[in-house]
Amino acid sequence: MFTRCGNLCAEGCSIYAERPVTCRAFVCAWLRGDAILADEDRPDQLGLMLETCVSERLGEAAIQYVQIWETRRGALDDVDSRALALVEALSERWPIRLQGYQTGTVYLAPPHMEHLADELSRRAKATAVAAEPGDSCPCGSGRVFEACHGGES
Repeated sequence: MFTRCGNLCAEGCSIYAERPVTCRAFVCAWLRGDAILADEDRPDQLGLMLETCVSERLGEAAIQYVQIWETRRGALDDVDSRALALVEALSERWPIRLQGYQTGTVYLAPPHMEHLADELSRRAKATAVAAEPGDSCPCGSGRVFEACHGGES
């Protein structure tokens, strides 16, 4: 389950100038300028944050997927929203790992890639069992476990 950062305030990050290295190093898909995202898809306006990821495990095939966090409660509730349309469009092309705002994680994929979504779910569950709080996430993202897969349900 997505857990809201304790340093968020009405203006954004309350410790921005002194934020941790993990936060400084993170660059979301919108900030990187990924082609599918428009100006109005900025995370604070859309209510979603996206990142393209690769799940790599020793001895297993790498899986490229899109990680999506719902960062604003209800961002995906409106059937006519840009956020929902974007998730639907992405899930027609790639496996998706969607962490809802305090609602847990779901995996989506086009029919010919459902096996990849199932494998991502299996890997996340194995990762959650293997990692200790405060550890770097074993998925290879470079983030702290809790920020990456720690809220997996």
